[in-house]
Amino acid sequence: MLSKYRVIALVGLSGVGKSTLLRQISVNAPFIHLEASNLIKSELRLQSQETSSEELRRGDIAHNQELLVSAFHRAIDGRDGPFILDGHVLIDTDAGITDIPSIVFGKLGVELFCFVQAAPEQIVARRLSDEVRIRPRRDVDEISAHQDLALIVCGRIARELNVPAIVITPEAPDLFLAALTATRKDQG
Repeated sequence: MLSKYRVIALVGLSGVGKSTLLRQISVNAPFIHLEASNLIKSELRLQSQETSSEELRRGDIAHNQELLVSAFHRAIDGRDGPFILDGHVLIDTDAGITDIPSIVFGKLGVELFCFVQAAPEQIVARRLSDEVRIRPRRDVDEISAHQDLALIVCGRIARELNVPAIVITPEAPDLFLAALTATRKDQG
């Protein structure tokens, strides 16, 4: 039975709970989880370059997206999905917020966007408690504004690609699980 959607972009701010959500639903639905930052790092390793997530955030975003597309296609080659790309539509750089162009998601074959939204206070708390990842320090108002902008950008990208977009929360994964487990009409 094939999932209705082969490539799903699970997007939202860093610290919103995307990985937590995926862990919650992994017991109920098979999928292949691909993290954008890890894909970019794997592509850099193929080129004998090492980098951190922080260096990616501060680096050449356009080049990183080219690396993402190459690594993504290498990762899915010959495999059945569904594939969930855990990533972002905005990158919080030292120079400000940068949108990821819709063409990148088009090259990845994204068929559905799932925007993960949470209370800005929760995102700030998650970021502060995470001792592994380095993220820019943002207050609740900044996170709220970034999340609002990310939702607008996600909707714009989905419209440009003519694919659906849904908004979900980490605390209520049912809508995401339903989208993931929906079957293609031609497969029954």
